[in-house]
Formats: sequence, C-alpha cells, structure tokens
Amino acid sequence: SIPWLQGTTSHIRKLSSTYFDTPETDLRNRGLVLRVRKDSDRYIQTVKADRENLGSALDRLESESPLPTSIPDMTAISDDALARRVGDAAGIGLKPMFRVEVERTTIPTSIADDGGITVDIDVGEIRAGRRRRQVCELELESNGASPASLFALARQLHQHVPLRVSLVTKSDQGYDLRGGLQPRSKKAGRVILEKDSSVEQALQAIVQSGMNQLLANDSCVLNTVDPEGIHQMRVALRRLRSAFRVFHTFIPAEQCASFSQEMQWLTSVLGPARDWDVFSSDIIEPVREHFPDHEGLSLIKRRTKGRRDRYRKAAREGILSKRFTSFILDLSAWLMTSKWQHHQPGPGTIRLSSPVKEFSMIAIGKCHRKVRKRGEKIATLPIPERHRLRIDVKRLRYATEFFGSLYKTKTVETFSKRLARLQDDLGRLNDVAVAETLTQQLIASSSRAERPLIAEAKGIMIGWHTRTVLRNESTLRQDVKNLLDGPAFWHTIER
Repeated sequence: SIPWLQGTTSHIRKLSSTYFDTPETDLRNRGLVLRVRKDSDRYIQTVKADRENLGSALDRLESESPLPTSIPDMTAISDDALARRVGDAAGIGLKPMFRVEVERTTIPTSIADDGGITVDIDVGEIRAGRRRRQVCELELESNGASPASLFALARQLHQHVPLRVSLVTKSDQGYDLRGGLQPRSKKAGRVILEKDSSVEQALQAIVQSGMNQLLANDSCVLNTVDPEGIHQMRVALRRLRSAFRVFHTFIPAEQCASFSQEMQWLTSVLGPARDWDVFSSDIIEPVREHFPDHEGLSLIKRRTKGRRDRYRKAAREGILSKRFTSFILDLSAWLMTSKWQHHQPGPGTIRLSSPVKEFSMIAIGKCHRKVRKRGEKIATLPIPERHRLRIDVKRLRYATEFFGSLYKTKTVETFSKRLARLQDDLGRLNDVAVAETLTQQLIASSSRAERPLIAEAKGIMIGWHTRTVLRNESTLRQDVKNLLDGPAFWHTIER
C-alpha cells in the first residue's frame, strides 16, 4: 500500500557492533562515537561526531574505514577533522564498552526523477555485561533523493506504522545501559551564530535548537518520573513559539498558524502535568514543613499525587501519539526544505539574505522596550499586568539566548543573569495564581466532608506564599531597576 516500497526486494543480514572508549569515556566526553562492526566476514570501523553549532541533530559527521580485524585503528580515520577531534584520547587505551547485535532488513527504494532512499530496519538488542535492552529502529538514508522526498516517504510510513522520531542513538542507549542509567533531562544547547550569518541561517539554527531540545527530553518523560523532562519540553515549546514570533515577518502566515496550532496542542498536553508538578514540590511541600500535621494539607498532597499521575500519563500518551510524530516530521521537513523562501517581507524591510546582526538589534530592542514599558511602573503595576511583564521578560530572555553569541560574552552573561533573577521573582507570583486555580479544582472534585479541610489548607498555602511574595517586593523592584538601568548590550556587536 506504500507505492515506493511496492516491488522492492529486501536484504537481511546480521550485524554485530562493538563500541570502544577509554576507561574514563574520553571519546564520549568529546562528542565522539567509535565502533567496529562485523558484517559477514568484513570489519568496518566507524567514527561519528555530532555536528557542532549547525545542522540538524539527526545529522552527524561520519568516517568509515575497512579493517583487517576487530581491533580499532586510529590511523585508518580518513577524515582529518574527525582525526583531530579524536586526538590523543585513543592513546590512553581503548576497551570495549558494549555490543549491539541486530538483524538488519534493508529495503532499497527508487523514486522517479529523484534518486533513491534506503530503508533500514534494525531489530535486536544492546548488551552491556549482563544488562540487555531491546532495539527496534527504522532509518531512512538518502541516496540522492531530495529532502522533500525523504520526508514524504517518512510520512507515508508513519501512516501505516506508528513511528517515533528519536535523537537517542544506539550508542547513547549503550552507555546508559552500561552505567545502569535512566534517560536524563537536557537543557537547551547554546545557539551559536557567526557575525556574517544571514537572517535565514539564524532562523534555521534557532528553530532547530528548539526542536532538538524538545526531542532530547521525550525519552526522559516516557521512561522516568523525573519532572524535569516535562519542564524542559515545555521550555523547548516556548522557545519555538518565541522563535516563530521573532521571525514571523519572514514566514508565510498560514505556516505560522499551522505550527502555532500544533504547539498550542502540545502545550495543552504537557502543561497540566508541569503545573501539578510545581504545585506539589514548590507550593505544598514548603508549607507542609511548617504544618506537618495539618489534615487538609495531607489530604491535598494525596489528591495531588493522583492528579500528577493522571496528567503525566496523558503527557506520555501525547508524545507517543501520531500527532506528535507528524508535528516533528512536518517541522523537520519545513526546516530542511526552507519552505518559507517564497515569502519575502515588504519593501524597506530586512531580507532573509541580510546579515542577522542588524535584525538581532531590532528583535532584542523590541522585546526590551516592552519590558521597560511595564517595568518602569512596577511599583503600581496590578497583578494581571505583572503576569504580562513576566511573559515579556521571558521573551526577552529567549531573544537574548537566540542572538547572544553575536555579542560580547561577559555583557550578555551579566544581562542574562539579571533577566533570570527577574523571571524568578515574577514566576513566584504566577505559581501562586496557578496554585489557587488547582486548589479550587481539588475542592470542586472533593466530597462535601473534605471540602472544608481543603479550603482551610488552601487559605494557609496561598497566604503563606503570598506573604513570601510581598516580602520580596523590594527585591523585585530592585531587580527591575538593575535590568532597566544596565547597558543595552545589543547596541554594539563584538565577539
């Protein structure tokens, strides 16, 4: 039923790959992977490295070399850049870390007027000592086919087989398995732009960074109870939404609307789980330390656990859904095929091919003016407007992260620290507002006998945290002043 796969002949073979590193995992620490694979009676050494500062997270530098035996040979690395990155790490002494044993089914495809794509399906396991982990992966490799055709095939496959795009490689799983580690949450990587980067290059790098962060945390959400995984996925979504907002004049309105709709859906899936996580750890726990025997607080704690579990399950179901994978495939295809290129801003505006430095000044300056407009009135600013200021501060922080590599490192770091402090100040106020809403939900769903207990506990909790917020009022005002009085680093561009 998939046209490109009809009439094709598959080839099945067994592959055994041994991954090597130093006792202190120096290669992994340098972002490198070294393996020797046995394929029939051949040995092939492969060295891989993450591409630094550019490109898709699904794209890696790679060098392959035939070997006479299963023993690694660093002199066989043909790529000079990779050889330099390996450096003297191999001289410390390499040893096997883990093995990957799979049965690979290879299905070549032919696409009219476009070249070909190879479909590889690996089924097997990773072995690290006595530990085992099952593997079931599908990989598409272009043999001259365009990115558009690659993603078109991926979408067709996804309609017939439930797929999930993952950044977790076999080597990542092997190292974790060897150390007995669970998947960990990951913060956003630093966006690094060159001074001569164009607006378009910046757009690609920034959106890619957000998508990488989103994908880097889904395994943590699916396989652990660490709340930081959901938090980092939400941060990734906010960064993506901010990126589309910053570059909206360069992107067709219908494309912005389509991706915005999917990001709003995913936010609605992840948001409740994060809200209940924060409510449990940051709102309930500090108060229970002061009132450990309060029956209403204990009741809220028990009810909250049920809510957290329910919404975590919903978050996992959302990540495993076809809709989530479709969103990732569509966003990846959009990036790789540069679908925005047919849309250009009106006369007198900056173009996609223009240097990003001028645009970055405009983008950061616009965000900063919004913060200043509300921040200068912080002493009399009503609660709703303070929430709006919090959002403005968050957007300014993301814009600073997006373009910060274009400016002096120290000035950006100082500004970013002030932004972070102010964001924390305003975040406490928002947490209290969310806590009121969540507690009210608990009251509404409780029995008549429980409601007075929860209502009393609500009053204690909200009052305790509101008092803390009020006590920090002078700190909030000073943090606003420090930010607004500080130098506008984006007025000059220097490394």
